[in-house]
Amino acid sequence: MKQYEKNDAKYFSLQNMFYVLKETAKGQGLFLPLLFFYALSMSCSEFIPAIVNSLIIAKLENNLSIKQLLLLILALFFFLLIINGIALFTKSQLDWRFFFARTKFIRKILGTLMNMDYEKLEQPQVLDAQQKALARTSGSNSGVQGLLEITIKNIVNIVKILIALSLVVNKNWGILIVIVLLTFLHFFIVDKTKNKDKKDTWDVLAAKWRRLGYLDNMTSNFLYGKEIRLFQIQKWLLKKQKNENEEAHTLICKSQNLWFKTSSINQIIAIVQKLILYAWLTYSVIQHDISIAVYILYVQVIPTFSNTLSSLLDDVAETRKLSAEVTDYRYFVSLEQQIELKEEACQFAVSDVIKEKIEFTF
Repeated sequence: MKQYEKNDAKYFSLQNMFYVLKETAKGQGLFLPLLFFYALSMSCSEFIPAIVNSLIIAKLENNLSIKQLLLLILALFFFLLIINGIALFTKSQLDWRFFFARTKFIRKILGTLMNMDYEKLEQPQVLDAQQKALARTSGSNSGVQGLLEITIKNIVNIVKILIALSLVVNKNWGILIVIVLLTFLHFFIVDKTKNKDKKDTWDVLAAKWRRLGYLDNMTSNFLYGKEIRLFQIQKWLLKKQKNENEEAHTLICKSQNLWFKTSSINQIIAIVQKLILYAWLTYSVIQHDISIAVYILYVQVIPTFSNTLSSLLDDVAETRKLSAEVTDYRYFVSLEQQIELKEEACQFAVSDVIKEKIEFTF
């Protein structure tokens, strides 16, 4: 019987993101148009208030009459209302399509199970792969749907960044470079802290949680009561449990302190970022490089650009994690195809050997 090999499938995050989008769009013709309008409306609604404020200040500088100003505000209000309505409608339409797509992914798992030979299905590697695949489709915040959700979020963030750049890039490369560098510094600090926290705290805690689970079960289950009294290990069990809890508590406190330091550093970076931004904008207004209207626009757009870029970078680690889960799913649903190809290659190899033996004998 041909054995399945372990999961050596390698897919890049972008490959898995395109995969879930493509599979979701199959049979849902309106999915991609809805996604486009959702990303565009969500991004526009983020910047419309800043543009409105800047436009109003610009019109006031040009001595616009009160009637014209009110008409302008009313028109912009209805435009913002329409944009928000489109965002709300497209979001509601996408939500049930996400759920429908997850059920389709689950049906694909069931189809793989139903079409697989029983002798292959009972292999431990296949059973493990099946459990992983089912786990990757069991929730809305993990696995396939989780990657789908974060892919949509990343698309919206990318559109926001492009809109912000189109509004700001006008002889302002210097301040943008400084903002981007400080944002990347924030990302590297958070990323380094995540790796250190995982290695020094949560990887160590995994073994402690397991030992504490054993101890909790042993000290609370009457099945072990006779042996505990017979060997008189009550005090040893309580001392061991106390030590494990204290060590786990120490590690968690260490993690909290690490993140407190990281948060403090990031707050300082944010303050420096704002000081640089306001100092540059104030200097530009004094030097008459920009108007008050442009000042109002930049004060709102540049922080939005920085926050969106930071959010996009922060989602990199989560995207990688969800992509690895989707790789587990893709590995299982392609198992039957893999084994058929391997068996077909094996049959060709055996037939070639038999043919050579026959020719040699003749």
